[in-house]
Amino acid sequence: MFNAKSVNVTTAIESAEKFQLLDTSAIQIRSVIQFMDALTYKFNYMTGCFETETRGAKHISKLSFNTAVRLHNLYLVPTSTVTQYGFWAPAGAGYRSAEFIDLVVSPELMAKAQASKIVKNAKIQKDRKGNIHIQSMMVEFPNKDYARRYNLG
Repeated sequence: MFNAKSVNVTTAIESAEKFQLLDTSAIQIRSVIQFMDALTYKFNYMTGCFETETRGAKHISKLSFNTAVRLHNLYLVPTSTVTQYGFWAPAGAGYRSAEFIDLVVSPELMAKAQASKIVKNAKIQKDRKGNIHIQSMMVEFPNKDYARRYNLG
C-alpha cells in the first residue's frame, strides 16, 4: 500500500518560487582565508598557497589551498592531542583524522582560528589549473548572526 503525504500544489509552487539559491562562494573563500590568517598563514595570490613567516612553523611554511580547506573543515574538540610543550597537534583529533598535515599550534591560536570561521564547512576545491570550484552553495553558519550579516537569513 502506498501512503503518500497530501501536498497542496499551490503552496508547494509558492514556496518553490520564494526559494533562491544565493552565491556563497565569496563567503566560503573568505572564511578559509580568515581561518588561516588567524593561524598566521597569509594567502599568496600569485601562488594560490598560504604562507607564513612564523619561525616555529618554518618546517611547514607553505600550505596548499586544498589543505587549508581541509584544515578549516576539521572539527576540533578541546581535548585534542597536546604535545609535551602544551601545543595543539591535529593528528587524530576530533571526529576526523588530520593525519594529512604535521602542524603544531598553540591552543589559544587554534581557538582564535575556530572563532574566526564564517561558515562551519567550506565546500570549495582548487584544481590543478588554479581554478576554484564551489561544490555546494549551501552553508551552515556557526553563529546565527552571520546569516543576517551576509543577508542570507
